[in-house]
Amino acid sequence: MKLAAVGSNCVDFYQNVEGGKAYPGGGPVNMAVYTVRLGGEASYIGPVGNDDFGALMRRAVAEKGVDVSHLSVREGKTAVTQVSLIDGERVFGDYDEGVLSDYVLSEDDLSFICTHDMVICDLWGKVEGQFCELKRRGMQTAFDCATRPEDEAAQTAMPFTDVLFFSSDGGDTGALREQMRDYHARGPRLVVAMLGEKGSLCFDGERFHSFGIVPCEKLVDTMGAGDSYIAGFLFGLVEGLPLEDCMAKGAANATVTLGYFGGWQSRRTEMNAYSNPSVDAERLRMRTCSRQLRPAGAYYVARFSIGKDEEILCLRRLFSRGGNPLFLEKLVLPKHSAERKRVPLPERGSLWKLPLPGVHSTRQSLELVELERRDLRILRLREERAALCLEREYLDSEGRVIALQRVLIPEGGEEEL
Repeated sequence: MKLAAVGSNCVDFYQNVEGGKAYPGGGPVNMAVYTVRLGGEASYIGPVGNDDFGALMRRAVAEKGVDVSHLSVREGKTAVTQVSLIDGERVFGDYDEGVLSDYVLSEDDLSFICTHDMVICDLWGKVEGQFCELKRRGMQTAFDCATRPEDEAAQTAMPFTDVLFFSSDGGDTGALREQMRDYHARGPRLVVAMLGEKGSLCFDGERFHSFGIVPCEKLVDTMGAGDSYIAGFLFGLVEGLPLEDCMAKGAANATVTLGYFGGWQSRRTEMNAYSNPSVDAERLRMRTCSRQLRPAGAYYVARFSIGKDEEILCLRRLFSRGGNPLFLEKLVLPKHSAERKRVPLPERGSLWKLPLPGVHSTRQSLELVELERRDLRILRLREERAALCLEREYLDSEGRVIALQRVLIPEGGEEEL
């Protein structure tokens, strides 16, 4: 699954939390983050301002593993919503859409989107008028109407949308089903109504499919639950799952988000991580590789710009055994890392396949042994596509994190450890 999340982003600024605290998000941004959480790939395409909130958005999204090569920085303000937390409830104040107000996808953006499996936009993304062109180019499209499917933006996108999402709090009623039939007649292949605690309903043109919820042990916050559902549903759809399974995957993904405050969560709690200083990542990798593991291909090198003076370089190589993918070796190097000088650089936003002759491991080639390394963290993922994650950060002499070493071991690969 490779998702292109397009259009709106927004920083929620909580005025009375810790003297003023900003949380990056917005529907498409959240969906991109949640797709990566499921084990897929995602890119965010949209604008931020050249202010502090824009820098926060770029940095936060990139740190979540989302491709930000087409996140553009414009003169002006990043979209911001003023929020107050009163007796545990959010009270929303003024909204300033900033540089989003006149956003239009460029030809380069359109071409980049077409390298993905699916594109998703929402009511505030400003690109509904370009869904016609995306469909003409053969893209699968999805649109989130939120609670306002009758708005002009939703109606503009609807004839060119494959999967239409909207939210309703009235439950599964005859009126709702008639409404979904009407929307389906306007163009979408699937119409999905998200009903909160009452589950979800999907109409495919012939029959309705219903699914309840996946129980949440401790409900903390509903922020981002709908975006999580959409990410899970689309993930299942692209993977070829039956509709009921797509709905179940969406519900399960939403339940994860319900368990913490805010739309996103840190890796440590989101993926149930723990530190184990007695385990050495290199020894684990060597032990694994000694069991007839071979690289399934060359290194892939990607260069992403995340700001005027910031960029990251990502090296990835897949290992397999008997032709079956077993784990992904991944290294992320920020711009100020001296080790990057040893790696040829592709153009920003592009992807290079790099054989690196004679190199047997990323760490060996980049001499990361000279860096201070933090304890290995073992992260057990709940999703079936990535059962176990080994992760370690490397620091320079000033204590800055300049490299992230990560190994993902899918289901069936755990026995190697």
